[in-house]
Amino acid sequence: MKHNYSDLLSTLGYEALDIIYGLKNNLLSEKEKRSLVRLLNLSNGDRILEAQIKEILDQNFNQEQKKERLLSLLNYLY
Repeated sequence: MKHNYSDLLSTLGYEALDIIYGLKNNLLSEKEKRSLVRLLNLSNGDRILEAQIKEILDQNFNQEQKKERLLSLLNYLY
């Protein structure tokens, strides 16, 4: 991750999730979109969380599997 994605998010909105996470934002609920943006913001500067997200993204998961794993990672934090 190692980037601050706030500019990308402010420019593209939820379409940035397509680029960053490889998730089709039109298949996500509003709550899921907000949660994934929150996860992205929390990962900024958190090397452990960044590594966990990268590990999920590096796997050959389909849309649903990737989304569920990313959201469960956020749920684990709280």
